[in-house]
Amino acid sequence: MHSSEWSLLFFTLIGQFSAGLTTALLIYTIITPRRNDNAQASFLKVGLLVATGAIGIALIISFLHLSAPLSSVFALTNLKSSWLSREILMVSAYAASIFATTLYWLFCKGKRSLLIPLLAISSLLGLTMVLTMAKLYMIETIPVWNTPGTLIAFYVNTILLGSSFASVLFYNSHKDNLDKNVERVFVFVIITILAVKFISGLVGWDTTTNENIAFAGGMYHPIWDALSWAWLLGLGMLIRRVFPNPRDSDTGIRFYLLAFVFFVIAEFAARVIFYSSYFRIGL
Repeated sequence: MHSSEWSLLFFTLIGQFSAGLTTALLIYTIITPRRNDNAQASFLKVGLLVATGAIGIALIISFLHLSAPLSSVFALTNLKSSWLSREILMVSAYAASIFATTLYWLFCKGKRSLLIPLLAISSLLGLTMVLTMAKLYMIETIPVWNTPGTLIAFYVNTILLGSSFASVLFYNSHKDNLDKNVERVFVFVIITILAVKFISGLVGWDTTTNENIAFAGGMYHPIWDALSWAWLLGLGMLIRRVFPNPRDSDTGIRFYLLAFVFFVIAEFAARVIFYSSYFRIGL
């Protein structure tokens, strides 16, 4: 993996995490009743601040990959044919939208009247942003990337990291009056997206990646392949939370936090493998 690609790796991972967290906040707001208690206010406040901060960090990191960051605005003139132009537009639009949503929640004293529409717009822009990120890599000259697996992997990362982090925030803010139905929704979303991930591997969309790394002669360490299986450890933490030992004390937050950490490790390793598989055939 080239040193210049590390900024892209962190940009995509952190940007997708932000979009996934925003989507999780939208799901939470839709399925919870309209009540203005401290638990809801705290959950939404922290979630929005983290989502906004994450996309802000992602934008800063993205500039590290550009030789002339101020010239990036000119890329917007090629929206009709360039996925890079569309990515720049959607990242900017999503960042502005989630920033506005956060300001609304902070300065309107937690009023929920416009929160769902604002979160819906932000989520739509964020998920579209992820599409432009994936399509930027799905090009004919790099066959190993030009598969449905790339699109699936980017959306799996988005939903998995966002929902698992939301689970940590939800349990921490609502532990004194935990709504089991909301908790189950987050767990269901995480398990479903993991199933999509494993099914995509079974049908063969991810099987050529490691072979392509060897073919490209890139610097690749098998340890990244081992770390990518941390998905199973994260899944194990969720199962442990869903079927707790009655003798355990309150360990829900620990299991959710460990699941999130394992998912971060897995997604980071998978993205390293993804970038290491780069090999342009020269068409």
